[in-house]
Amino acid sequence: AQARLLGLARAIACDPALLLVDQTFDDLAAHDVWPFLGWLAEQPSPPTLLVATSRPDVAALFGRCVRLSQGRIVAPEVQS
Repeated sequence: AQARLLGLARAIACDPALLLVDQTFDDLAAHDVWPFLGWLAEQPSPPTLLVATSRPDVAALFGRCVRLSQGRIVAPEVQS
């Protein structure tokens, strides 16, 4: 878990406008993901996150989700 979070921190240190997180959160426990996302949201200029995940609980952490199946958009969803 620490190695994955360290990799994300290194990527964020470059101050990207867009950060692609491809299944990085899938192997992490929720108690590891929440603090990182909270810290990221508090930054003065956080990057836009594009998160690819197969875990519904991870997808639920974000405000907007687009479901893909076989490379096609199945349904855009807005979380409340």
